[in-house]
Amino acid sequence: RVAITAGVKKVDAPVQLCCLVPNVKDYCACLMMVQLPFANDIRKAELPRIKAAPTEEQLSAVDHLISSMDLSTKPEFKSSEIPNFDIQRRFECVTHKVLHPNTPFPPTSSEMFLKSPKFENIDSAVKACTAVFPIVKEEDKRKKRTAGDMFTENIDINNIMKKVKKEDINLDDLLGSEVKIGTASPVQDFLLAQNKLGPKVACQQLCEVITSLVQHDGDHVLDCMRSLRECAAREGLSQLFNEFLKDAFTHRTVQKICRDNNISLIHREECSTSTVSAVESDIFLKGDEIMEEMEDEDDDLLDDL
Repeated sequence: RVAITAGVKKVDAPVQLCCLVPNVKDYCACLMMVQLPFANDIRKAELPRIKAAPTEEQLSAVDHLISSMDLSTKPEFKSSEIPNFDIQRRFECVTHKVLHPNTPFPPTSSEMFLKSPKFENIDSAVKACTAVFPIVKEEDKRKKRTAGDMFTENIDINNIMKKVKKEDINLDDLLGSEVKIGTASPVQDFLLAQNKLGPKVACQQLCEVITSLVQHDGDHVLDCMRSLRECAAREGLSQLFNEFLKDAFTHRTVQKICRDNNISLIHREECSTSTVSAVESDIFLKGDEIMEEMEDEDDDLLDDL
């Protein structure tokens, strides 16, 4: 009699269908578990057909090779007499620890390992198999095509290159007629847009990109702010940058970036077209701190009075 059970090795392991077979011996009584397949696991394997059936000589050579490596003729390799190396090593270490607790474990004895079996007729069997199963190198049947086979007409590259004039190559055709600053590499796109579209249009596009990056918590905001301010101060577009910064300064991310990196309004000393003074630029960037300092000074004057 046997017992059909469902076994699970660990929590997240799939359920296995098992069979418990009783094993009663003089020294122990236990149940041996054998895994069984489910109905879905039993399938008919579709193996490719062998093009040529083996000959009698080939079958005889393989049978001789298998018989020459039969371990059942070797008494030292019987499964019932081979000790378990893992268990033997554990007991050896435990015994040594009890008898010599303060010394390291002894090295592993070579007698525990199985020695390679020696077969007398193995060489002749291998040679016989090699003779009846020759290795034939098959040539690649695909024909290699060269450039001469693909281009049958005689094409002179030098004559074609002479027809192409230097004036025919237009930079706009290579770069494309439309240049737009993206969010992946906005600083590089901004440099290209300055030469293609002009500083003002490029700065307007970069302002839109910075607004999009701030709203979506994107990268490159600091690099874009620095590039925009530098271009605006150099090209006399201080009003464009100052108006943009006043609108964007309501966002906490922009406030933190500007105050940590000292990015404020463009004043007259940096650009002659600016209507903002250096003091007003500092007040805009550090308004709360300056107001607290002024209130502290007023309190000190009142205390002195």
